Amino acid sequence: MPFLTLQLPNATAPTSFRMAPTKPVSVLLEQIKEEDPEVKHVAMYDMPLDGTEKRESFRWARSTASKYILQLALKRGGFVVEIDGQRLPVAIPTFEERVAPFVTDLETVERDLAPLAAKKSELDQKAHKSSVRMGWLGLFALCSQFGLMWRLTFFEYSWDVMEPISYFLGAGTGILGYMFYVLTSKEYTYETLAQVTVTKHQARGYKRARFDYPAYLALKEKADTLAHKIEMLRQEYVAVEVAGLMAPDLDTSPVGREPLTDPPKI
Repeated sequence: MPFLTLQLPNATAPTSFRMAPTKPVSVLLEQIKEEDPEVKHVAMYDMPLDGTEKRESFRWARSTASKYILQLALKRGGFVVEIDGQRLPVAIPTFEERVAPFVTDLETVERDLAPLAAKKSELDQKAHKSSVRMGWLGLFALCSQFGLMWRLTFFEYSWDVMEPISYFLGAGTGILGYMFYVLTSKEYTYETLAQVTVTKHQARGYKRARFDYPAYLALKEKADTLAHKIEMLRQEYVAVEVAGLMAPDLDTSPVGREPLTDPPKI
């Protein structure tokens, strides 16, 4: 919820007002009058543009929702509050100003994270290769088992001898699959087995290389948090077209008076 801080003419200290985005600006203007009973006239104006597009600002209608004023103020750099003829420019920081500390922190975190990420990528590749080798080894073992059973069935013994052996091999495979579920709480599939194998090799590789995995996770989480904050601020500054925005009640007096020494900010 944004707050507007103003130095009222008859107040000894700055006064903060809450700007409800969905309520009309007349609510804020009336609050200013209530806070300083001697104030007779309060209005809100658009911030004039600089450079080649410089023009006089227009007055916002009292029925305008505060969110539209804030949306346009983000692009203009602020708005102007007029109290009994005195115009107070309200500065709103730009996107670059607001994200500057987050960007600095993110760059620092990324510098610390880069060597850890490179080391982790190297260890993960080794773990993946080890898992692939284990997969090929498993395939070789199954093929060898099939060949051995075929040899014993048709050449060395007979099916009457090999049938119970085949049964116990199948039952043993089922027991191993159920044991895998009990130990890992995951269904026994080839994909799950590959994932577990990779994870085991990763943990072993991290320990062997003395890789500080908790520190990597902490930096990664911090970087993601900072990036999320920057993106959230970016969404606030997305250009919003105010369709049909006209100024039927245009104030013709130029905003040329001396601003306050310390312009109020939201």
